[in-house]
Amino acid sequence: MRPTTLTICGFGPYAGEETVDFSRLGTEGLYLVTGDTGAGKSTIFDAIAYALYGEGATPGRDRASLRSDHAEPDTPTFVRLTFELRGNTYTIERNPTYWRPHKRKKGELAKQEAGVTLTLPDGSVITSTRRADLAVAELLGLDRDEFAQIVMIAQGDFQRLLKASSSERVGLFRQLFQTGWAQDLQQALGRRERALAAESAAVRERGLAAARRAVVDPTLADEEGAAPEAATELSGWLESQGTRPEQAAACLDTLIEHDESEERRAQAEDERIGRERERVAAATAQVAEREKSEREHATAVEQLRALEPRQAEARAAVERCAAQRPLAQKLRDAVAVEKNALGSYAALTQATAERDQAREVLEALAAQETQEAEAAGVEARTVEDLETRLRETDVNADAERDARQWRAQAPEVMRRVTEQRERLEGLLAQEAGLSDEERTARADAQNAANAYAAARLQADRAANAYRAAKRAFDDGAAGRLAQALAPGTACPVCGSREHPRPAPMAHDVPTEEAVRDAERAMSAAEQASSRAAVTSGQAQTALEAATRALEELVAREGARSALEKALAETREEQRAAEQRTREADAAIARIEDLQQRLTRAHESLSQHQDALRGLRDRRAEKRRALDVAAERVSSLRAGLAHETEEEARAALEAKEAELAALETAARQAEQRLQAINEERSRLIGRRDGLARRLQELPQLDAGDLRSESARIAAAKQANDDLRTAVAGRLNVNRQCAAELRAVARDQAELEERARDLSALCAATNRTGKLGKVTFEAYLQMHRLDQVLAAANQRYRAMSAGRYELVRYDPEAGGSGSGLAISVKDAYTGKVRSAGTLSGGESFEASLALALGLSDVVQAHAGGVSLDCLFVDEGFGTLDPEALNRTVSTLMRLTGGHKLVGAISHVPAMREAIDKQIVVTASEQGSAIRVEA
Repeated sequence: MRPTTLTICGFGPYAGEETVDFSRLGTEGLYLVTGDTGAGKSTIFDAIAYALYGEGATPGRDRASLRSDHAEPDTPTFVRLTFELRGNTYTIERNPTYWRPHKRKKGELAKQEAGVTLTLPDGSVITSTRRADLAVAELLGLDRDEFAQIVMIAQGDFQRLLKASSSERVGLFRQLFQTGWAQDLQQALGRRERALAAESAAVRERGLAAARRAVVDPTLADEEGAAPEAATELSGWLESQGTRPEQAAACLDTLIEHDESEERRAQAEDERIGRERERVAAATAQVAEREKSEREHATAVEQLRALEPRQAEARAAVERCAAQRPLAQKLRDAVAVEKNALGSYAALTQATAERDQAREVLEALAAQETQEAEAAGVEARTVEDLETRLRETDVNADAERDARQWRAQAPEVMRRVTEQRERLEGLLAQEAGLSDEERTARADAQNAANAYAAARLQADRAANAYRAAKRAFDDGAAGRLAQALAPGTACPVCGSREHPRPAPMAHDVPTEEAVRDAERAMSAAEQASSRAAVTSGQAQTALEAATRALEELVAREGARSALEKALAETREEQRAAEQRTREADAAIARIEDLQQRLTRAHESLSQHQDALRGLRDRRAEKRRALDVAAERVSSLRAGLAHETEEEARAALEAKEAELAALETAARQAEQRLQAINEERSRLIGRRDGLARRLQELPQLDAGDLRSESARIAAAKQANDDLRTAVAGRLNVNRQCAAELRAVARDQAELEERARDLSALCAATNRTGKLGKVTFEAYLQMHRLDQVLAAANQRYRAMSAGRYELVRYDPEAGGSGSGLAISVKDAYTGKVRSAGTLSGGESFEASLALALGLSDVVQAHAGGVSLDCLFVDEGFGTLDPEALNRTVSTLMRLTGGHKLVGAISHVPAMREAIDKQIVVTASEQGSAIRVEA
């Protein structure tokens, strides 16, 4: 994670909107946040932590005090941080809760609730505080406390880890190294051991409960054998709260075997009773069947008596239908006659249609004959007119001959005139093209000359600018040399190490790069001027060539006016020849047209005359056909009873309907009589069958059968009650026996698990030779060794090799044994408490410890990517030499693309670090500027 931009508004000492552009500080290196005390240096780090986590980096700061007392009432309070993480850019903005002027109610205040807006790389926005906090923690891989220990070491927190007690260090390491799971494991194992004991007690109680639920046959007290002994043993086991459930299960097995024997005896008795019930049921069924047959026999006799009137009525209906048979036969004959006559009606219809068609054709032929006669007369008059006009044309035979002669000569005359016109037009076009080329070349030559003059002027200006820049750069050499001088370093000119009056640097001296740019501009302008000169010369040469070509054409062919006059005369000659050709063509065409029209008129007249003769022959033939068709229609109509086929079909349908009604009535009467006869036969058969069945069935006493059935039902009930009691005992006792065996298995399993769990609890609560050190403390000791190794890489450099951080021997005892931190002094070779260090030494040790902790936590926190570190104050406790070593260590730390920010008001820090964020305070609020 690397911050790129931080915007603070109405926050802490900043009244208005202030922006820190971290991108100006680069991607690695050390920068300083400096300014007067109370100006708001630490507030910059507070703002970064608040934007990410909603809480500042300074411990114990009240959120209600975040709004600036210098801010105007309308000025909002917010912090906006833009940062880069793994190549992506994120922006988060937060505001605390504060009071602002009401937007609608003048003079009143409204509460502005706290809010957050997190903008992700894909443009999506999160505005929920809880979701934004979770997203930040997931992105950075750190919560707020881890961030404060690893990334942002706040003012007053340097010595927190170094001087913390062992018990405090346990809690701190639990959070940083996430070892809480080890403590949770120890506690969970203890809870599991207690739960296992409770589970064992519950299993034992489950076995006793199962034995209590067992059911014993109360009649066993009067019997002898294994079952009564098992019942007595089970009762004694319960009274003694037995611990071996398999013993109770064995007693129940004996009782179950006794009840299973009783169940088999009850089953045999139930089968005997069933056979008795079947015998009584069969006799009862015979009694019921005899009663039913008697009722059905009486019913059949009554139905036969009721059927006799219906049978007589059906016979009468059949006799009436038989009397109608002669009428039906007469109708059948009439229908046959009508059907045979239908074919004649069809022939009559066809003959009538043929007669009408012949009449229509005859009328059409008469009309065509009239039209053809009229057309033949018109064609005869046309032939006579054309012959008269051709005779008149013979008088002008000489004119026709002249026209044909000219028509033969016209192509040669037109070719000669066309060639002369085309040659003159070509010469005029060539003269026009050369004139255009001469004008274009003249314009190009003028443009090229102007471009060369402008390029030459630009080259002169560039040369003057370069010479001026060169002179100014040479004049500022002394000032540049003076800027490079440092106190105590030798001057490259005079060799002196003191520089009381270094040459000042003029404000308008150009840089060496600016002089090189001016030189490159001058060279480019000279090249452009040379190219423009070449282009101008080429344009002038092209102009001279075009002028010569135009002059040669005029000398060879004459001036343009002479050519145009000759072209006009040629075109006039061409128009006259074309006019004469058109007149000759018209005369020839008129004569040929008259001849062709006369030929067509003779042909058309002959065709009309032939068609007229054909029409007359066809009309005579159709007249004869019409007479034949009329005679056939009269003959067919004379032998039919109806005028039309429709009337004949209507009469036929009426006769067919009457015949169908007679036949249907006869058929239905016969079907009714047949159905009644069949029903009578069926009833007679049923009556006789029932009489025979009554003779076969025995006569039994129904009262005796009912008494015997009641006795059997009582015996059945008693046996069922016995079987139910036995089945109930078996069901319960089998479940209880199974439960007791399951309890025995569970009890054995729990005893084995208790042994394993007891050994595991002993292993995690004590670590053998480490005595009282817990499992969690053991893990923290291992992680602390890694932190001290990383810290000593810086601490040895900061202390010039004198000090090294070490861990207490765990044999020292105590709840935090093994987590105490001491200092080994190389000068004395002894280990002493970190509390004996001076203020500056404590700062170096604390800073080294914080940097080592940052390395280890970041290395073990998966997904954590941190490219920045913030250190707040503490440098004022160091002497100059220690300060130089510490700053050098921090600068080495910035290798590998890490940007480290340090807050300090120590003057030596301001001189040693070039990149700075300067905070200035005023009565109106603090301001920020970046110097890089």
